[in-house]
Amino acid sequence: MIGYTWFKTPDSNCFHCVEQHKGSIKELYSFEQLASEEGFVIAPFSPTTNCPIVVLRPDECSTHSFPTLESCELHLHQPQNEHQRKAYAEVFSKFHTALLKKQFSKLVLSRTEEHPLHITEEQAKQLFLHACARYPHLFVALINTPKTGIWLMATPETLIEQTEERWQTMALAGTQKIEKECFGSLKAGESPHELAVVWQEKEQKEQQIVTDYIVECLKKVDAKISVSKPHTVFSAELAHLRTDISFHLTNKTQLGKLLNSLHPTPAVCGLPQQEAKEFILKNEGYHRKYYSGFVGMMNVNNFKTHLFVTLRCLNIAQEHITFYAGGGLLAASKEENEWQETENKLRTMKDLFVEQ
Repeated sequence: MIGYTWFKTPDSNCFHCVEQHKGSIKELYSFEQLASEEGFVIAPFSPTTNCPIVVLRPDECSTHSFPTLESCELHLHQPQNEHQRKAYAEVFSKFHTALLKKQFSKLVLSRTEEHPLHITEEQAKQLFLHACARYPHLFVALINTPKTGIWLMATPETLIEQTEERWQTMALAGTQKIEKECFGSLKAGESPHELAVVWQEKEQKEQQIVTDYIVECLKKVDAKISVSKPHTVFSAELAHLRTDISFHLTNKTQLGKLLNSLHPTPAVCGLPQQEAKEFILKNEGYHRKYYSGFVGMMNVNNFKTHLFVTLRCLNIAQEHITFYAGGGLLAASKEENEWQETENKLRTMKDLFVEQ
């Protein structure tokens, strides 16, 4: 086998396996090229020679019921994050200064957290199954290809989705931690009522920036756009503010142009888009790789195109694992609050492990 992915769509009672058995895995460097591709797409934040867009050809597709979960106790040694904390504060200052100077209306600052840990392929598969059980409402995927390496993700955000008659996307921004006590009286699978969450002006503004940007991108390919009111959704123990957007596409070539225009959205990058992307690549201090890119099936029989933004993820290397998280900054942002938001987001993946 050349490469494979296991994935579960939100609220599904089964998971899918896509395998490529022969040949080389296709590598692309332009999102517009994706319009004519068929397979499982793994796209980075910014394509490079070492981190290209990868298309896994579906030589074999299978669907499986969830097996009985096996024990999978993998221990994390809590790192001393004083250095990480200082480094984040320094980069935050660069980003915030640019916002105060009004060079940007929004920037997304992300960071990593690395732990020494050897995880076997079988253990990675067990982590995937545990993530599916823990996060039934999220898109969960395990990806393993020679070019990308091994990635595990549980993400709440759709980039673009094909339905029976229309296409859909969403503007997802704003984050609040929901205390565990709020879940105590709920039945399995239930979420707190959205009225329990009060959104501040900063969070509402951040979400509206994303909505406005997506609508402007869609106007270039479609005049029939439908936009919902912002509403609260829940992802693990986090609440987000979301607007649902539906639209028409008349042909496949528009899909490639739309992906090129949409990605990276302000939810993972900033505005103005291209300038924000260049600023992040120059100043963030590390390479995001496939974090804040997107993944999913495209143009495959029996699967409608459905792409998800790669959030709440980890990269599994030979002797260590790396967690990724980020948050949107505005001129009104406070460094302590933004650091804590990344801590909260890291929990989605870290809660699959036992911390020491």
